[in-house]
Amino acid sequence: FIPNADISVNHSRSSGSNGYSLLTSNDGDSAYIYQTLSSTSSTSMTSVFTLGIDGTMPEDYIHITAARLYSRARIGANNETGSYRCYFAAGTTAGGSDTNASTYKSLSSSYSTTNATSASLVEEINGLITRDEFPTLSVKVTTTGTKSSDKNASNGYTRVTQVYLELDYETQEYVPDIPDIPTEDPTKTYHSLTISS
Repeated sequence: FIPNADISVNHSRSSGSNGYSLLTSNDGDSAYIYQTLSSTSSTSMTSVFTLGIDGTMPEDYIHITAARLYSRARIGANNETGSYRCYFAAGTTAGGSDTNASTYKSLSSSYSTTNATSASLVEEINGLITRDEFPTLSVKVTTTGTKSSDKNASNGYTRVTQVYLELDYETQEYVPDIPDIPTEDPTKTYHSLTISS
């Protein structure tokens, strides 16, 4: 799953007006969302995106068995410090729930890819899957950093160039949830009913 729409984009963008389009592929260092670091005090910035399937969703009833979020980011080369964290969530009103915290990385001036798993997201998605609908997924990207304390240092930055969610699944036969039939109470009288159309 890759970003396919913006919920809120507070990061600056290397080009265009859509933040999600800058995170959908690993194209080197030409498309990214970024945070300018102009203070020696720690500052943070957060953007949220919905995720869409990158390919074809299977038509069978599926059960998710694993979830891994991958992300790629770096800072500049001006001795600044920076880190980023990605959260992801499921649900029609999902906004990158912190309860499903995933990747965290202290950044260097070279791009690094980080991934992490989330058992809680697997459970949440499986609780929302129906035979006819797959739940909305979202990701929240937070970057944090400080400018170098050198008084002559240029402003620094954090850059995030790629985010995607990988799900493992297995197909299953759809079995509707049929409630248990209560046992008969021996102290009561039961009558058979024939129901026609």
